[in-house]
Amino acid sequence: MDLGAPTDTLVVELYGTGIRGRTSPSNVVAQIRGVPAQIAYAASHLQFDVLDQVNVYVPRSLAGAGEVPVVLTVDGITANVVTINIK
Repeated sequence: MDLGAPTDTLVVELYGTGIRGRTSPSNVVAQIRGVPAQIAYAASHLQFDVLDQVNVYVPRSLAGAGEVPVVLTVDGITANVVTINIK
């Protein structure tokens, strides 16, 4: 994934279940290579009612980081960790 120009914003979309049942939006947190990443959206998917979606802003400080883990935690429960590649 390319972060693009300094004015661009890269958003990673993650899909799963159980996210809409969170106790508070602030209880959905993400880290990319250990760096806190802001959550833009964490609720039900708008087309598939059995699927939940989380949109995560990729911090610009990770430019050139290569393969990094994305850790999503909802109400203290960590989802399966995924890996992305940041150019």
